[in-house]
Amino acid sequence: FNIQNDILNGTLWTTYEFTNNSNYHFTQGNEKKLSDLLGNFKLTKEKYDTLYEFRFDPHNNFMKNQNIQFSYGNKIGSYKLSYLDQKNKTDDNIFNII
Repeated sequence: FNIQNDILNGTLWTTYEFTNNSNYHFTQGNEKKLSDLLGNFKLTKEKYDTLYEFRFDPHNNFMKNQNIQFSYGNKIGSYKLSYLDQKNKTDDNIFNII
């Protein structure tokens, strides 16, 4: 799914494997045939950019990672502020990576 116009560009995607005899989804880290839900949204207005990206695990119902970024450019230079939140799940424990 993709949205695009002059100031907004956004994408959501996931995959589903229909075959029963393939191990592709297991080698990609998916527990079932449905992959993680991935998305990114970018808002551009003159010299400002805002970006939000995420990866959501629907099988374990938790956000694996998300990143938000603000950028600004002018005659003096380019500036970027970014925040990343990333988690790993081992057995039934969710860990924050800082």
